[in-house]
Amino acid sequence: MCGIAAVLNSERTDVKGLPALMRDLLVVTQVRGMDSTGMYQMKSDRDLISYKKAVDGSTFTQLPKANTMINHTGYAYATVAHCRKATTGGIKDLIAHPFMHETNDNVPDFGFVHNGTLDYW
Repeated sequence: MCGIAAVLNSERTDVKGLPALMRDLLVVTQVRGMDSTGMYQMKSDRDLISYKKAVDGSTFTQLPKANTMINHTGYAYATVAHCRKATTGGIKDLIAHPFMHETNDNVPDFGFVHNGTLDYW
């Protein structure tokens, strides 16, 4: 099983407590999967960033890049996090979530996370 958490923010203002909420969600959600953790943010139109590592949620929140993203939760339209329990594919940074789809100019069009296995994708 995997854990998925998200914060959607229509105001894009520094709502007090959103970074702490996202940090807590990453730690609590790790009970659903401790093999890898990742997140992506939509900061503005055509501005998606992501970060993922093959570590548990608690460790992930301590990594500098993850911590920066967590602290910007209030300024992003969307922050989506995923804690993975490996069922297939092993435990590697490459197959941690989120998955980002990029155009030819290496700009992400969209990112996604899922719970389960996508056969033949």
